[in-house]
Amino acid sequence: MSALPRTRPDGTLELPVPREGLRAAAGELLATGHRLALVAAHDDGAAHDDGAAPDDGPVHDDGAGFRVVYAFAGPGDMRTE
Repeated sequence: MSALPRTRPDGTLELPVPREGLRAAAGELLATGHRLALVAAHDDGAAHDDGAAPDDGPVHDDGAGFRVVYAFAGPGDMRTE
């Protein structure tokens, strides 16, 4: 995984995962009792020259303004994205 997990105020655990690590990360979540609940695609627009996204949202290492979010539901209603 590319960055440390972050827990949002609503209790959702965010795991930033690079493209090449997706299969392993998803496999690990599925092996620990999680199930795939939702897949969503987001177009954040092109990044500015200074590296910031137009809406000051996430900045992507590869400069892409498109990301895919996989939401997993875990034991005890634990949510991981």
